[in-house]
Amino acid sequence: MRKLLIFSPFFPPHIGGVETHVYEFSKHLSEKDFYITIFTPNLPKTKEKEKIKENLQVVRYPAVEIFGNPLPKFWTLKFWKLLKKATRNKPDYVMSRTRFFFPSLFSFLYSKLTRKKHIHVEHGSDYLDLGSKWKNSLTKLYDLIIGKLILSRSDICVVISQASYKFVKKFRKKKIYLITRGMEIKEIEKTKLDKTISENYKNKTKICFCGRLIYWKGLHNALKAFSNLPKKLQEDSVFLVIGDGPEKKKYENKYKNPKINFLGKLPRKKALSILKSSDIFIHSTISGGALSSSLLEAMCLGKAIIASPAEGADEVIFNNKTGLLLRESSPKEFEKVFQKLIKDKKLQTKLGKEAKKYLKENFKWDEKIEEYLKLFGEITNY
Repeated sequence: MRKLLIFSPFFPPHIGGVETHVYEFSKHLSEKDFYITIFTPNLPKTKEKEKIKENLQVVRYPAVEIFGNPLPKFWTLKFWKLLKKATRNKPDYVMSRTRFFFPSLFSFLYSKLTRKKHIHVEHGSDYLDLGSKWKNSLTKLYDLIIGKLILSRSDICVVISQASYKFVKKFRKKKIYLITRGMEIKEIEKTKLDKTISENYKNKTKICFCGRLIYWKGLHNALKAFSNLPKKLQEDSVFLVIGDGPEKKKYENKYKNPKINFLGKLPRKKALSILKSSDIFIHSTISGGALSSSLLEAMCLGKAIIASPAEGADEVIFNNKTGLLLRESSPKEFEKVFQKLIKDKKLQTKLGKEAKKYLKENFKWDEKIEEYLKLFGEITNY
């Protein structure tokens, strides 16, 4: 049995796209004669050690967040004790996720010190935009030094979208593998409608955003556009915002509109239930990610999508077919499309059906795991 150690920046119960990707990937790969250990920050605080399946365990270490980036408390004795537990079975391979997270650097260093094969999976597609010049300068400097090191020197580098491939190619001369993520299609399809949302907004067009409330997600552009709509369109609609983050209070103070509801951070099951009860899903990203998990979940649920082209959306949203693709994330673009889609129920239904069909044909975990198995076969002889 082959053994894989994954340094994941986050893991459930923490909520996010990387978390679900790592969990689902690990669950499926563990069924293919792999023993997988996930070494991840204990954020939010929960069990330090947990056995999820027969061949899948999680070890969570103490960490602190800096600008949303988990910094391992490597200066504590507990961290090193937990690392010892995580590596007790002597892994054959080491995997990291997304170059700008601190755990990826630790993974890279660990692999070099122990001479283990290092596989890096990149979930990003651009330099981070945190809405602040000095923060952006720091993150870009980190990328140009640490990010470049990880992307260029890992034994194997996998990207999850074409957008990510184009970004990584700037730093890496060696081969880059493109493997998009799979989706738990059957599980997502079992999602039930949220009764409260369905009943309270029965005759309204329900617009939904789901993601971290950080600047580069671009939610401010969609909120401004919605606030600029004619009064009648606003009265016939409701904008549901699922998520938390550093921009949340700013948005709540700026957009005090009874038709905009900030629902905060919700468990994934609850978020999916509200998303299923909605009519339109908003993907407003400016830059940063490689392929949004919430976007793919919305497609799987058959929602009409309005999407900016960033974060891999232009690879799955084909204008007027699987959704409405904007030229950019801007209030002007969103306002124009809101005016078109809010009242057009037939178009909403058509776009949702096509989005779901495309998702089901192209994002099956069984197929993705087979691609990873081929990759592990290559790295064994690397």
